[in-house]
Amino acid sequence: MGSVIHDRYHASDPHDHLRCTGDPCFRALRSLIRDVFDVADVRIYDGRDLPPARWFSACGSRGNGTASPSLDERALASERDVYVVEDTESEWQASDLNGGAGRKPTAFYAATKLRNAEGDLIGLLSMRDPDARSFSDRDRRRFLGFRAMAERELELRTQIEGRRIAGKFARSSIQLLEMVASGKPTASLLEALLTNIEAVTPGVRTSFFRYEPKTGSLCHEASPGLPASYHKQIEGLSAGPRGGSCGTAAYRCEPVIVTDIGESPLWRDYRDLADAHNLGACLSHPVCSKEGTVLGTLTFYWDQAHQPTDEELQFAHLASYVAGLVLERERMEQQLYRSRERLRLAVDAAELGVWDWEADKDVHFNDQFARILGYEPDEVSFDRDYWLSLVHPSDRERVQSFVDAYESGEHTGEFSMECRVRTKNGSYAWVHDFGGELGRHPDGRLKRAVGVRRDVTLEKQSASLNQRLGAIMNGSLEEIYLFDAETLAFTLVNRGAQLNLGYSLEELKHMRVPDIGMQGFSEKSVREVVEALITHKKESISFQATHRRKDGSTYPVRIRAQLAQDREPHLILAFASDLTEQRAHERALVKAQHKAEVARYAAERAREREAELHQLKSNFLTNMSHEIRTPLTAIIGFSELLQEEVNEESKEWIDTIKQSGDRLLETLTSVLDLAKLESDSYTITPTTINISKSVEDAVDMFMPTATQKGLALQIDMPEKAVWATLDHGAVSRVLTNRLSNAIKFTDDGGVNVRLTSDADGVYIDVIDTGVGIDPCFLPKLFDDFRQESHGLSRAYEGSGLGLAISHRLVSLMNGSIDVTSTKGSGSTFTVTLPLDASATMENDNQSSPKPRLLLVEDSEEAQHLISIILEHEFEVDITDNVDSAASMASETPYDVFLVDIHLRGEKGGVEFVQEVNKNGHEDVPKIAWTAFALPGDEEHLLNAGFAAYVAKPTRRADLLSTLHEVLEAET
Repeated sequence: MGSVIHDRYHASDPHDHLRCTGDPCFRALRSLIRDVFDVADVRIYDGRDLPPARWFSACGSRGNGTASPSLDERALASERDVYVVEDTESEWQASDLNGGAGRKPTAFYAATKLRNAEGDLIGLLSMRDPDARSFSDRDRRRFLGFRAMAERELELRTQIEGRRIAGKFARSSIQLLEMVASGKPTASLLEALLTNIEAVTPGVRTSFFRYEPKTGSLCHEASPGLPASYHKQIEGLSAGPRGGSCGTAAYRCEPVIVTDIGESPLWRDYRDLADAHNLGACLSHPVCSKEGTVLGTLTFYWDQAHQPTDEELQFAHLASYVAGLVLERERMEQQLYRSRERLRLAVDAAELGVWDWEADKDVHFNDQFARILGYEPDEVSFDRDYWLSLVHPSDRERVQSFVDAYESGEHTGEFSMECRVRTKNGSYAWVHDFGGELGRHPDGRLKRAVGVRRDVTLEKQSASLNQRLGAIMNGSLEEIYLFDAETLAFTLVNRGAQLNLGYSLEELKHMRVPDIGMQGFSEKSVREVVEALITHKKESISFQATHRRKDGSTYPVRIRAQLAQDREPHLILAFASDLTEQRAHERALVKAQHKAEVARYAAERAREREAELHQLKSNFLTNMSHEIRTPLTAIIGFSELLQEEVNEESKEWIDTIKQSGDRLLETLTSVLDLAKLESDSYTITPTTINISKSVEDAVDMFMPTATQKGLALQIDMPEKAVWATLDHGAVSRVLTNRLSNAIKFTDDGGVNVRLTSDADGVYIDVIDTGVGIDPCFLPKLFDDFRQESHGLSRAYEGSGLGLAISHRLVSLMNGSIDVTSTKGSGSTFTVTLPLDASATMENDNQSSPKPRLLLVEDSEEAQHLISIILEHEFEVDITDNVDSAASMASETPYDVFLVDIHLRGEKGGVEFVQEVNKNGHEDVPKIAWTAFALPGDEEHLLNAGFAAYVAKPTRRADLLSTLHEVLEAET
């Protein structure tokens, strides 16, 4: 029977026996091979599953029995085209050849590998039988014939399956592209792409990771078939030669195939992760832009070891291409957004109004278009007629004609037009409209136009100003030149220059600055002058030169140059004055010099006499100051101490003594201060001071006086301290004067002191509810010895010097005092002082040991007074002569010296400074405490080495403030 079947098969075309496709065809082929060779079992399986993992559907399932893997593996490893074992019992143990449960062991086995047209392994055809048999050359040729049939069917099946998958993917890709067109988010598009891939390729799971070029890492985007626990562990994977499948594909920019994850070195660090998620093989394909840069990776995963087919590789390539389109869409949208944003910024920066006009409809415009006319965007809507109604009446007919011609098609293409347009506040602005048409109807009528609007009002005003300036320049006989700072070419020359030089205006238009001579002043020197002006190193520059006329003659000039236009192109304005007549005057002046010498000699004699009288006056004031201040020091000092010790009955007498002493001291100080200011010997010494503390100290000083009068004395200033670089004594003097006057001239209500500051300065307002000032007296308010009430009608005490001295002190500090007042309602004095930005806040809150002070004073009353005043804040040592003081300074480290100038013996305060400085104490601050308080005394003592100067008598607060100031400066 077998031979008959063999002969029948051999005589016919083998393909006539396979009139089917797919699984039925494979079943028919297996049946035919069993009949031809009379064997028990024939098997065909797909080479994508090699080594055997699952049987092809036509071969049955493993439940029907599994062939010994050792036979199939030997056949796959064999180099022969047909691998035959005629009698397996002579080669292997029966246990290795068992065909499965209920089956006899395999004795005969024959197999051949199936390949495609390119020679790639695509499957295995095998047959087996429990009886041993021989296998002839004729059997071999027949078996190879069946191999060709199986190979063709496998390729056909693969092609059909590939077309089926490609068709499904094509349909899903079309749906995906429709989603792209609808503007769906990128994440949603990628999720849909991967979901479609998994739907058309059962058994495949996918993931997509975006590549971040800045960090060189991968970030998860989508993985519908994988749990979050997987991509969380992959998140941030670095692209590199050992970055797993995904990282390596991004690094190489080429597909990476891992047929067996368990054996791949790329997965060495991720095997546990693969096992946990049942991953056996993967294909990672890079997703690239059209320029070839990597955008991400698309990965296919299989549950078991697997070799991707050509169709699967092509499918992965196609899917990666579609993913690239999605990301390219996203990138183009971002580029478009950035381009639009750059355009918007450019339009905003240029302050351009943009308009879009559809004929017979409203004009669409941006915000700046409305704001050029002073409107907010939501305040107005423009149409053609409304826009024309805003045009200036003098321009309206011209604009109307132009618009009508453009609408009708008489004028076409681009257009440019300037006109005046009424703004929201009723004024007119010059605007320049530039634009072009976007389409016209068949009859030529305008369909749509777009353009921009620019405000050119300033340009028009500038042009008008230049015209007026030219008229003014031409009316001057002085030479006036306007020239370009870069080329040195004249842009404007007046009539005076034309007349003096002898050139015509046309000739000067083509000339440069060096062309008019300027002997002794080269082009290089001119450019140095120009550079100094345009870089603002100098505001103006004056120099002498010599101009050469057209006829060759020369004349001396003085040139004054300044910057006329501080933007490109920079323009320089120069004035040239002819010095010919001035030189003649100079020669005449020389002749009169002899007469002047005689007058000068007489004047010098008069000045010498005046100086002699001034010296006598100074000596008198010095003696009187010393004689009055010394007893006043004891009177005022002990009065302050006695106020705290006596009973209420005696306190009124002590108050009277102190008030009289204060008044006498105030009068003496005011007279001496005025003398200093008049003699220009008062020197401002700026230091970094806490203005807030100075105001608080002044308010604290006058609080008892205000309370006694029943007045409310308030202070208003910021929480953060205000610091400035000013003269501490001058500031304190001004504050004292202002508060004293405010309290003195206020009987009801109160006084408020307000401190504010900004980047420009410090502002101190003293506001009272007092008697006020008559408007007629305000111009005389700061004059010496001036008071509104005087003579027998005088209502308030005082010397009339406080405001005059305050005004001069503030002026010396480059400040000002302003006053507003209503008679009978009160006054507000505002002191404005400059604020030095380099002033820094000091920390006054740090605790430290008491500083040690050495007092050098020969008056026992003064010694006693100082020890009581300073006992709570200083460790005070006292001596009355220089030698003892120098000895004490060499034995004890002192933080500060307080020294009287006039001491018993031959040595005084100046000699003390010299001795202690020689002994290494030049860094310890010395304060001169003296009754010498005439003009020049303070400067003399500061030059002698003293750090500060305090005039006797002094208030306790002033002395403590000076001590703290010099100690803070040292630290």
